[in-house]
Amino acid sequence: MSDRSFEERNARATDEVRRLVGTLSPEDFEIGVGGTWTVATCLAHLAFWDRWQVVRWRDAAAAGLPVPADVSDNVPDLANAALETTWRALPGETAATLALQAAAEIDALVAALPDVSVKAAPAAGRVRLLDRSIHRLEHVTQVLRGLGRAER
Repeated sequence: MSDRSFEERNARATDEVRRLVGTLSPEDFEIGVGGTWTVATCLAHLAFWDRWQVVRWRDAAAAGLPVPADVSDNVPDLANAALETTWRALPGETAATLALQAAAEIDALVAALPDVSVKAAPAAGRVRLLDRSIHRLEHVTQVLRGLGRAER
């Protein structure tokens, strides 16, 4: 049996995003959290990257691979730069809904992965493919700081 402790971490991180979203006023979505990003931008970013992982895992399964193909180190930065304008155009409530839907989707997908995939991802040094809590909690902290509510 493989270590599936990431499932609990993912669930807790999704709950943290849900709690955070539940405290936001419409005005809060426009508050800056660093650089040119707002609370809404951060949530849209989370939605994209969780969905990105869903698509990558499905592609790997279709190709018969135990883990998704590796991508160049600069792909996330390029994607963030290319998508920021789109993310900023989303209403905050929409970004929040998308973030929670994407989190639920990837959490369910990785929880259902076969043991071979669950073992292969960390062995390849790619824990974040399974443990989505790492990314979510980074941005929950970023948003809380931007809102002046830093708890960590």
